[in-house]
Amino acid sequence: MPSRYLLTVAVLAASVACARNAEPIRDFVKIDEPVIALTNARVIDGTGVRGRPDQTIVISNGHISEVGDSGTISPPSNARIIDLTGRTVLPGYVMAHEHLSFTPDGRRERSVRVSFPRLYLAGGATTIRTAGSAGLSADLELKRSIDQHEIPGPNLDVTSPYLDGLPFPWPFQTPAATNWHRNLRRRVPPRSKRTSTSHAKSCRP
Repeated sequence: MPSRYLLTVAVLAASVACARNAEPIRDFVKIDEPVIALTNARVIDGTGVRGRPDQTIVISNGHISEVGDSGTISPPSNARIIDLTGRTVLPGYVMAHEHLSFTPDGRRERSVRVSFPRLYLAGGATTIRTAGSAGLSADLELKRSIDQHEIPGPNLDVTSPYLDGLPFPWPFQTPAATNWHRNLRRRVPPRSKRTSTSHAKSCRP
């Protein structure tokens, strides 16, 4: 029985588009022809319907231009053909609770803003939302670098620093720990407007 592989077509399409715009990330892109045809693949489109076998996907200039039965779609003459017989194609994952750091000792934050964006892409995630930030400036700079195609990474939706209402201290405690409701109303809109964040994460008893 042939080995099963997971190929996230959205990652491939995004990588092709970015590679033409930025030399620094080219080392991370294996296929960057302007037209690519993925043939004979099983496609799971994420809508809940059963996977469709024997599909062809045409990617033109970084965008998916055509998807359908391999018997009815003829790849363009200038396309690079990639035979995906026995393999499955999925949309890129949208991850809604992610972090760009961790606390190995439970007290101090360790940033992984270099490796994590690459690992998210390698795992098939093309969009992630950070779940609170212990280093907002670093997160926003990372988002800018990815948006400008200076480094590889998924689309980032950055969340503001934590608003805490916990009755005990923890590594990312912020001044909003007291008067939780008042701080939520007063602090979040100005902070979000100034820093381009769209959400806040709160911890309360």
